[in-house]
Amino acid sequence: MSGDAADPAPSPALPPTSAPAGTPTLRSLSSELGSRLTPLHPSPPPAEPVTAVHVSELEDPTTFLGGGELLLTTGLALDLSPEGSRAYVQRLVDAGVAGLGVGLGPAHRAVPPTLAAACEAGGLPLLVVPAPTPFLEVSRAYWGALARRTERSLTDSVAVQRSLVDAVLSDEVPERLLQRLARHLEGWAAVLSTEARVEAAAPASAMDSAELLEKEIQRLEVVGSLSAASFAAGEETVVLHPLVVRGRVTGYLAAGTTGRLSPAHRRVVLTAVALLSLARARELERLAAAEVAGRDVAVLVDLGHREAARALAGAGGAHWPGERVHVVLVRGGDVDAVARALGDPAIGGLVVRGPALWALVPAGPGSEPASAVPARVSARVAAASPESALVVSSAVELERVARTRTALEAEPPGAPGAHHLPDREAPGQALAASAVEALRDRPELLESVVAYLRHRGHWEPAARSLGWHRNTLRHRVGRACDLLDADLDDPDLAAALWLALRADGLA
Repeated sequence: MSGDAADPAPSPALPPTSAPAGTPTLRSLSSELGSRLTPLHPSPPPAEPVTAVHVSELEDPTTFLGGGELLLTTGLALDLSPEGSRAYVQRLVDAGVAGLGVGLGPAHRAVPPTLAAACEAGGLPLLVVPAPTPFLEVSRAYWGALARRTERSLTDSVAVQRSLVDAVLSDEVPERLLQRLARHLEGWAAVLSTEARVEAAAPASAMDSAELLEKEIQRLEVVGSLSAASFAAGEETVVLHPLVVRGRVTGYLAAGTTGRLSPAHRRVVLTAVALLSLARARELERLAAAEVAGRDVAVLVDLGHREAARALAGAGGAHWPGERVHVVLVRGGDVDAVARALGDPAIGGLVVRGPALWALVPAGPGSEPASAVPARVSARVAAASPESALVVSSAVELERVARTRTALEAEPPGAPGAHHLPDREAPGQALAASAVEALRDRPELLESVVAYLRHRGHWEPAARSLGWHRNTLRHRVGRACDLLDADLDDPDLAAALWLALRADGLA
């Protein structure tokens, strides 16, 4: 009986685990080859995975074995005494051989009884390769089955990867992608934030498993933020991969399944990692665009162009903050983290970056305590960037945004943490705000008041700066006082009105 090779180096042995679907086994090879590979005992042969088909006429071939092989021999050089047969079979069992195939023809017309008895006693499956079947046919059947398995695995992987791509293009990312990944792995999958908070999981029962990964995420951060991990969790194998966007970890994909993950499974997990990272990059771009639109709305409100701001909010993708807002000023810390925290839908801030980051945050409903929104803002910013110092104003009308922001910027830098700026409206400040609005559409009265206040109530230099007679100025300032029902010689009102005019760029 001829073979395809004599004692070649064996294929690497696989650990003794259940065979992946399509892996050649003693039973599948016997079924495929029929009368060319018949089981002697047990019959049918066990579904034992076969790692290689190896041919050897050595009495001790174990040096060339790695475990899991179907060993083929003609028995030409074997000691077939009862003791010799038992010793030979025991060596094969100790080496982890999956089964022994005896080729009939040149050396033996039937399987030697002593060898058959030793195999039965030792629990080693025994098969017969009848004449004139060459050993090469068994080898070809094995490698053909292995090739088909590999082809099926690749086809399945491509189908799964296409399914994942379809999922990431849907409106349900990452939920749909996680569902398909979990189904493929026959396990679970989850996306976690950098703080180990579970953002999404499939199936829903996976939440408990995913919530136990905080220590592993902390370990990855120590080892290196771009590292991945694979570890055992009870009877499961779990993999944890960072989702990296522009060199920064934005979250993690965790996946678990009973037993081990095959190379094909790991390739699919890596595809899911790449797709989720891409989806996150796309989401970050969307958030950046929304932040720009929100910044423009906030700046327009700050400049007093409220109608333009409202129109931009409607057309540019930013939300309208409402007619009353809290003004927030943040110094120091992680600016990007603070911007994300304030822009989160739960806060709804319109963020403006600058030497000091500031934002407009919608006031809460009237049923809420006045401190509710500042408390939420403070907690979010503190969690995102503990090193930041922030000041939060009371709720103010939109026309007071610029003055409030100026007041916040005048506050001395505080220690990290939150500081609530109470409503400290100076005497006459509300009247000053309404006065600015009243004068805005009367330019001749506006310039009279501005000149009068700039020269601290001195008629002569104020009139001279305008090129008017002082009586003309007196007349127009008097008209302004009548219009406003106010006395510009009141120092509190004069100071508040001057600051309001400066804040609106009118003085």
